[in-house]
Amino acid sequence: NFFYILYFQEVGPAERELEADTHRAMRMILWGGTGGAFPTEAPAPRPAKGTGFLDMFSEPPSPLPAWLTETDIQTYADAFAKSGFFGPVSWYRNFDRNFESGTDLDPAVLTMPSFFIGGEKDGVIANRATLGAMDALPNFKGMVLIPESGHWTQQETPDEFNAALLG
Repeated sequence: NFFYILYFQEVGPAERELEADTHRAMRMILWGGTGGAFPTEAPAPRPAKGTGFLDMFSEPPSPLPAWLTETDIQTYADAFAKSGFFGPVSWYRNFDRNFESGTDLDPAVLTMPSFFIGGEKDGVIANRATLGAMDALPNFKGMVLIPESGHWTQQETPDEFNAALLG
């Protein structure tokens, strides 16, 4: 099976794939993370070793949803054409260091108010395994999972997101 975080570990393959056509990469990534593209079942065939990150996603519909414009896609594509993907992908390469640096951090010192807003159809949090960890925060105020929203909650469902934030 293919797991994007493992795919991102080796320097080079992800950068080559994503930088080959930044417009296609951003179109696929922005649509692929939405509630509208959320799979009801695993794709067939399931992405496997030897495939790329973008192989997990389907092409966006035409016309695009109202929250995602060609101008948005082009803006991101132009920025990544200039900067490349090494920096953003390297965030995943630093997982072990991030874990090590926070291992001894007692949640009791995180006293600021905390609140979680996410999309019910966000593939990153779909398994909900990490959501229970928030209960360890001493000033955790709760969470809202917005129905039909995916990873880009502020863009996909701005009214619902703002209502949750202000609430």
